[in-house]
Amino acid sequence: MTENPRDIADPPDLLVDDRSDVLSDTIRAVALRGVAASRWAPPLPFRVTIFAGGPVVHLAEAPIVIAGAGVPDVEMAAGDLCLLARGVQHQVVSPGAAGRARPLGAGDRYGVSPAAAAWVTGSYRATDVGAGLLDELPPIVVVRAAAGHEWQPLAAQLLVAEIEPHRPGASVMIGRILDLLLIHALREWSSSTKTGSGPLAAALDAQLAPALEVIHREPGKPWSVDDLARLTQQSRSSFAARFRAKVGLSPAAYLIERRLMVAAEKLRNTSAPSSQIAHAVGYDSEAAFSRAFRRQYGQPPRDYRNSVLRTDDER
Repeated sequence: MTENPRDIADPPDLLVDDRSDVLSDTIRAVALRGVAASRWAPPLPFRVTIFAGGPVVHLAEAPIVIAGAGVPDVEMAAGDLCLLARGVQHQVVSPGAAGRARPLGAGDRYGVSPAAAAWVTGSYRATDVGAGLLDELPPIVVVRAAAGHEWQPLAAQLLVAEIEPHRPGASVMIGRILDLLLIHALREWSSSTKTGSGPLAAALDAQLAPALEVIHREPGKPWSVDDLARLTQQSRSSFAARFRAKVGLSPAAYLIERRLMVAAEKLRNTSAPSSQIAHAVGYDSEAAFSRAFRRQYGQPPRDYRNSVLRTDDER
C-alpha cells in the first residue's frame, strides 16, 4: 500500500513556529546583539579597570569583586553573572586586593598570563536607540549561580569552548550564547526588582502583554485605546494609566514609536523602498512617514539607510 506523503511528515509550515514576543521584538528592533567574548587571568592580586564602552557581561570563574560601577561593590562567586548594561567604567578586583587600579591589558588574557582564569567577559553592540533602551536598567544586574540557574555554568563552558581555540563559526556561536545571557539577565531583573517604566519594563509586564503583542505583531493597524484596553480586559482609563506608568508613553505615542522602530529595522535590513515601508507600518503618506521618522531619528529615511550602509562598509 502506497503511503500518502502527508501521512509521513507534517507540511513544512507546520514545523516552524514563528511566534514572537514583545521582549524579543524590542531587542531585535534596536539591533542589540552579542559580538565578542574574552577570557581573563590577571596575576594575583589584581585590581584592573575596564573603561566605559558598550554593554558587557562578566561570568566569574573564580571569586571576584566588581567595583566602581556607581553602586556598592558586588562580590561574585564562581558561576555568578553580572550585566553592566550601560557600559560604565568599572574595576574587576581579586578579593582583598589593595592599591591603585591599572588598566586591563592584553597580557592579562588567559593563556598569555600564567595565572588561572578568573572571569569571562562578553560584549554587546547596539544602535543609539538600543543604548537608550538599556538606560532603563540599573548600573549592574547580578544573577547568582543558584537553583534554577543551572544554565549559567553551562553557558560559561560553551563560551570558553568557543574562545579557545577559535574554531570555525565561533563568532556566531559566541554571539548566540551572549544573547541568551542577556535575556536571562533581563528576566532576573524584571522578577527580582521594581523595574520602573520604559519599553523593557513594559515588555515584561503580564497585564500589558496582550496589547503590546498586537502592536508588535501588527503595527500598521490603527489601534485605538479602546481596542487595546479590551484585549487586556481593563477599563479604558485603567489601561491608559497602567500603560503610561509602565511604558512611560501613552498608547498612541508608543504605537508611533513602535512603527518607526519597525521602519528603521526594515531600512537597515531590507532594500524595500521607503514608500512600501511607510505603508507597511501604517502611514498612508510617504511624506508624513518621512516627517515622523525625521523627528524620531534626526534624519529622513533615505539618509538613515545610507548612514547604516556606510557604517557597515567601514567595519
